[in-house]
Amino acid sequence: SRGVLQVGHDGALGTGQLIVLGGRLEAVKGPRRIGNPVQVLGDFSVGGGAPITLDGGQTWTGARTMTVQEGVLRYDLDGGDAVSINPGNRIVVGATAALELAGSKSALSAVGTRIDVVNQGELRVLGTNQEAGAILGGGKTTVGANAQLSAGRIRQAELTLGGSGASAVVRPNGGPTGLVVLNALEIVPGARLDLNDNDLVVQYGGASPLGEIRQWIVDGFLGTAGAPQIASSAGQVADPPITFLVAFANNSSNGASEWLGETFPANSDQVIVKYTYFGDLNLDGMVDAQDYLVIDNNFGQGTDWLTGDANLDGQVNAQDYVVIDNAFGRGEGNPLAAGGAFAVSSAVLSPAVLWPAVGPVTVAVPEPGSWGLMALAAAAASLFWGRRVCRASI
Repeated sequence: SRGVLQVGHDGALGTGQLIVLGGRLEAVKGPRRIGNPVQVLGDFSVGGGAPITLDGGQTWTGARTMTVQEGVLRYDLDGGDAVSINPGNRIVVGATAALELAGSKSALSAVGTRIDVVNQGELRVLGTNQEAGAILGGGKTTVGANAQLSAGRIRQAELTLGGSGASAVVRPNGGPTGLVVLNALEIVPGARLDLNDNDLVVQYGGASPLGEIRQWIVDGFLGTAGAPQIASSAGQVADPPITFLVAFANNSSNGASEWLGETFPANSDQVIVKYTYFGDLNLDGMVDAQDYLVIDNNFGQGTDWLTGDANLDGQVNAQDYVVIDNAFGRGEGNPLAAGGAFAVSSAVLSPAVLWPAVGPVTVAVPEPGSWGLMALAAAAASLFWGRRVCRASI
């Protein structure tokens, strides 16, 4: 169809494929379900206000764009529905529209090729095994109870993991194209955000979400049952783990003005979550002599990772040198992605914040030829993650 195809009944439209060359697809007289396999051969739009459900196989040929202009488009596929996707396809969701991903099979993924979503409205993940390429735009993405989303990156106004068992995974990337950027993040009890080896930026106005995010990270690291979690499967695949997600407060005017290519508005506030090695106190992606200097400059004063507390016991002392001793050299020659430039010294320390007890954490770091164990007492009195702002070194 190159014009407007209006669907006025449920079920299959004939016995063959619905081949889309272009035009517009609309539902009339209420919600409609189309059971035909759909082959996309041209750019097209979906609208009309009434919800449309596609529950047949999907074939995307070439690099095509489907635009959901208004109303709701739902994919509801299961294991028997064939999906074939060429690279370069995308779905654009308008500001007054919604895209729903239901069922047990992803309509946006086939043999490692995935469709990007530019979401200015709502993306609702309701089913299991749902995948997408990049999820970009200024809309809201919600993952429902027991639903599963996997994406190459996420950049949205809001990400909500809104039910127990909800899971959002950012596939391993470790660089700028895996950076997650949000204006708001909500994780309910029993839900989990898995960053793998990617960083996270939450931009905010008003009260800082730093304390909540750090608690989610600790619960993700501990695997606290029933708690909201931010975790790193990539970091915890090693036994024992050698990496951690470090969360800190930032202001773009006197801290990092950008992170992995993401430039912040002037005088704006962010919580930045950095995936890095234990011992990488200056967050340059490796453990080297510069990390010893962070301890030197804050000895007896620091209370935070960025001010020298490498073993997270709430103070900076000789035990923090041991962490670096054991991890020294990790990342040298092949560092993890470094974020924006900033400097930390004892002159910019601000009062520490005491967190609720979360139980002891034990983390191992490598010694030459073996693993050395380092006990990290991550109970409330020991975490003292400081509410602070990094100073720029630019």
